[in-house]
Amino acid sequence: EDERKRLRERILSEPTACDIKYGVVSAAMTPEHMETAARTVDLFHSYGYDQAELLDAEGVRRYVNSDAYLGGFIYKDAFHINPEKYLHHLVEMARQAGVVIAEKSPVTGYKENKDGTYSVTTPNGEVTAPNAVIACGAEFHRPKGLGHDKLGRTFVKVTSVILATEKLPEDILKKAVPGDAAWFDMRESEGMNYVRVNDGRILFGSVDALMQVELGSAVKKLEKEMYATLPVLKEN
Repeated sequence: EDERKRLRERILSEPTACDIKYGVVSAAMTPEHMETAARTVDLFHSYGYDQAELLDAEGVRRYVNSDAYLGGFIYKDAFHINPEKYLHHLVEMARQAGVVIAEKSPVTGYKENKDGTYSVTTPNGEVTAPNAVIACGAEFHRPKGLGHDKLGRTFVKVTSVILATEKLPEDILKKAVPGDAAWFDMRESEGMNYVRVNDGRILFGSVDALMQVELGSAVKKLEKEMYATLPVLKEN
């Protein structure tokens, strides 16, 4: 929780560095979803969180011009960012702090030394430091004997696919997505879609069980759902 707070403070301190935009909509596709949305908003309000607002179909269309949704609710104080710009912002902050970033330097091995330091081997030599951080993702093969080899077993791989449109003219973009909010639908068993706008492009993503089996078919399915959700893209 402390790290989430620091992350939020860092982003809010320089909002232009990562195109911060407010609002995240949870969109209902069935009457059951609407019932869940209403209960969720009531629960939030009972705990004193007043930034959740129940939306009808017209309310959702203020943020996404689609007939696919019966309504939903919005987290008004939640925000989303351009992750690429935020990454470059962090890199620049690190460089200003004196961090040396060595690209194209794959690590071929590392070891813990008797004095408690770590030595990292690359094709061009070895680097020794008091600390070493492994930050290579859940699928990274962790060498045995250093206490990290079992970590990968605690993760379940979930494939997510994102389609990105080309940069759209401003009028088309605003016709499809009138507001600045990102959104996701409330489906679970059929696969959840999630959408946001970055640099004039609509990013339409999904998490679906089919993606674990046949990626090509999943991409075609997602493209079909994107056009069904945002028909203005098909028309233009």
